[in-house]
Amino acid sequence: MSKRILLCLYFIIIIISIAKLAAFPVKNDDKIVFFEEEDERFNDLIDPIKLLKQKVSKSNYKNFVNKTVTTISRFDDTDIDDSPDDFKADLVSSDELVKSANNTEEFLIDDSVKQRLENGQYFQGDMIIAKNQENFFFGNATDLPSRTGIIDTNYRWRKNNGLVTIPYKLWSSSRFTTKQKTMIRLAMDDIEKNTCIRFTPRSRESDFILIYSGDDCSSFLGRAGGEQVVSLRKDGCFSRGIIIHELIHTLGYDHMQNHPDRDKYVKIFWENIKQDSRFNFDKLDSNKFSNFGTKYDYYSIMHYDPLAFSKNGRRTIVPTEEQYRNVIGQRTALSKGDIERINLMYDCNYWGK
Repeated sequence: MSKRILLCLYFIIIIISIAKLAAFPVKNDDKIVFFEEEDERFNDLIDPIKLLKQKVSKSNYKNFVNKTVTTISRFDDTDIDDSPDDFKADLVSSDELVKSANNTEEFLIDDSVKQRLENGQYFQGDMIIAKNQENFFFGNATDLPSRTGIIDTNYRWRKNNGLVTIPYKLWSSSRFTTKQKTMIRLAMDDIEKNTCIRFTPRSRESDFILIYSGDDCSSFLGRAGGEQVVSLRKDGCFSRGIIIHELIHTLGYDHMQNHPDRDKYVKIFWENIKQDSRFNFDKLDSNKFSNFGTKYDYYSIMHYDPLAFSKNGRRTIVPTEEQYRNVIGQRTALSKGDIERINLMYDCNYWGK
């Protein structure tokens, strides 16, 4: 009888050990916290699952969850203003900026943006420039009108009866799951309900976006003409925020931290950036890109995260205002600034459905 009891206990211990291995071990000094990968609360968020693999404390994890919930609530509540003006400016010294750039202990790493450079066709990591756009991006543009928005009107999608229609097609060979198709549609809905943009299934339109499962998360910048691809890698790009980010590139928006006036708001630590990735931090030509008079947006879904293209795990981007240092790079939802800029660029008289 005793042997049977011991044998049962042995199997119970094995089962418990296997169960623990199915969870993420997250260490903090002498403490270990387990987070289940299949937690229903995170079905919509790929980034948080990746973040939980990093070394974080219980308090940091709790703060992260609270911050995520707050961001989602803020997005749904039109009465809440999340603009930088709601916070007291707290400019910091150069010494403090350097200290912050070297501090990686308390920061939750966001590696949601996949960067890949191939045959010179990529611009700023996840944006693709079409052949017919090269002169605009790399040539002189002194004759452009002063109110060009983020990109020349030739590369914006056409507007008709107050709505901007963007035909799209899901590549059948990609074999997206029902959940992935739903995620794509939800990302489109988030843009549509706040702007005059409408994504419609393609019928016979010559200009359209083809969404497929490529090797990265990338998109053409603006309307390139003809068929243009949006690449969504199945195992790295399927969070709602990342899909929104790539669709906003399709509308013609670049990255927030590349704007001509960025040095007033963030400091770039070039010494921490991979040598072959430095071009991703070049400032844009003010004759070609504009924020339409809106203020720098730390909350923008188009902003790089603090460790973007880091070669040593140290921060490459540090906001000059301390309260925004762990804010930049969110991939949860459109900020109010994102919505405002889209509506200004496309001259939306009617916002939302």
